[in-house]
Amino acid sequence: MEWYWAVLLLLGPVIVMMALGVPVAWTFIATNIIGTLVLGGSFASLIQVVDNSTSLLTRFTLAPV
Repeated sequence: MEWYWAVLLLLGPVIVMMALGVPVAWTFIATNIIGTLVLGGSFASLIQVVDNSTSLLTRFTLAPV
């Protein structure tokens, strides 16, 4: 995939959803899911994102910050 298609795939939904008034958190979550499925190529990449995010949330390394 060319870089400009990847930029359009990731920034297009963000701009459209923000223009529609969707909250920023939901906009980024939806864009990340779409980007992961398209760029990752399979449902397994989405599972990997979920595993990585849960391990990040359960580590309290940056809690003092």
